[in-house]
Amino acid sequence: METLSVVRWARLQLPNGQIARSAWKEGRRALNKVRMARNVKFLSVSKHHLGEIQFFFRAQIDGVAQAFALIDHYSDPDEEILQKSYKTVWLCDHGQGKFLIVIPAKTIISVVAMFPHSLIPGALQKNPNAHTEFILVEKPGLDIMKLSGYFEGDEEADEGKGIQNEAEGEVNANEDIEV
Repeated sequence: METLSVVRWARLQLPNGQIARSAWKEGRRALNKVRMARNVKFLSVSKHHLGEIQFFFRAQIDGVAQAFALIDHYSDPDEEILQKSYKTVWLCDHGQGKFLIVIPAKTIISVVAMFPHSLIPGALQKNPNAHTEFILVEKPGLDIMKLSGYFEGDEEADEGKGIQNEAEGEVNANEDIEV
């Protein structure tokens, strides 16, 4: 039986300039230091999906180093709400660790915000499952910022806290690995 050794990575800079982070590393930070940039939209089989990044890792596939992410997959959006909102409101259940999948990092489109549905007044009275439901919020104008060449700053790297070791490092989409 063959074993696979994996070195986890905490951050990944996406081609659009955003920095995606991981639950593994963010879970170790004080709450006031957490960036909550670990929820992402990714493409799989010509369909958009949402997930919370657990960690990133690199692996050799056919002799080529490639970057991957372990994702806790959100459910598909509630179809009725999606249709009634003209595909603008994505109400999804959090995977809660039940739907872990590995995806190629190059399929990640953007970092997104997932707000708990239970924060909406009256949500828990109408739906007892509202505490596990989340609503997608995307960064408006992201496509325009990409065209202008804007890239998100990385405060950790700016503070001299960049790559300390591989387990706390950053994978950059511009490196010579296939992302």
